[in-house]
Amino acid sequence: MVATFTRQLCSCGLPRSRITAGTVARALSSLTSSHTSAPLSSRFLCPRRFFWNPFASGVTDSTSVTCDAVEQQNAEQHRRMVEKAHHGAYLENEQLLGACLDLLEVCSSNAVGSTPSGTLDALARDRIWILVKVILHDRHRSPAEQFDLVYTALCLPAAQEHRQVQRCLMVVLRSVVPETLYRVFESVNLLVLHDDARSLRQREVLMQFMYAQLGELRVPDGLTEEEVLSVYVEDMKSMFPALATCPAWDVVELDATTVALKAKLFALLSRLCVEFDKDKTGKVKLADLRSTAERALGKDQSSHLLQGAQADKDGKIAYAQLAALLTRPPRRRSVTAESE
Repeated sequence: MVATFTRQLCSCGLPRSRITAGTVARALSSLTSSHTSAPLSSRFLCPRRFFWNPFASGVTDSTSVTCDAVEQQNAEQHRRMVEKAHHGAYLENEQLLGACLDLLEVCSSNAVGSTPSGTLDALARDRIWILVKVILHDRHRSPAEQFDLVYTALCLPAAQEHRQVQRCLMVVLRSVVPETLYRVFESVNLLVLHDDARSLRQREVLMQFMYAQLGELRVPDGLTEEEVLSVYVEDMKSMFPALATCPAWDVVELDATTVALKAKLFALLSRLCVEFDKDKTGKVKLADLRSTAERALGKDQSSHLLQGAQADKDGKIAYAQLAALLTRPPRRRSVTAESE
């Protein structure tokens, strides 16, 4: 089992030098404890790196010879995008997995040589156990729910007292929120540590804004997304005055609507996936998708929509692959085709 666990960690991008016998033993005992019941998954993918199109293939068929210049240009551009996404995801996955292992070590660190001041209290251990379980195993939690767990852990006294815990939690936070928002958390202290009336209002305002940026923007009747977000932005600046001098916040404020709507799009796509995934496997049957698309769009358009989809041995594709298909930019047409 130890060898299998080590291979799985290596396959997820963690160098073998990071995986000591002690780390494996602690992680195994941790992950098989009452805190976690799901089997170890090898799909440690960061949510914001999750939706790139994975269908670039070096395999060619007889039709590739007839591709025109526009299609070849698109394919080359797509190949570069995929390579960049692979590289970014690899680095982030390695950092995320390393941080989770470090958190597991700290949690089980009633270890030899630990002083009482160097151990975490029971509440902190429980919160971190739950967080690591969700990040490594539970694919059903929305980005907003994941953020809630990370933020709650960051606000614990133990995280404030232990620099290593705080550093690891910030790595986890980076995997959950868009890069622009992470830069704000790096630059300004947005952690609400108290329970007085002002602190509770600060937390409420922060959660409203963050949930909207992570796909859970709720717009009352008669208002637009832009109007709601502008109120959230002003509330944030009122509750956290330090944002006024934060360059990273200026970027967030400028792109708040775009980020929120893009996150909402992927939240809708996730719900679409769930509708097709009756068995809750994290995958959908390509045949069902094709049949539905043909009825809604016609055979020709549905063929273009699902072009490049490669099912596994069970005839299924993962949620991320479906999202990538549905969010591809429209195909460019050649000048000759447009003039006909």
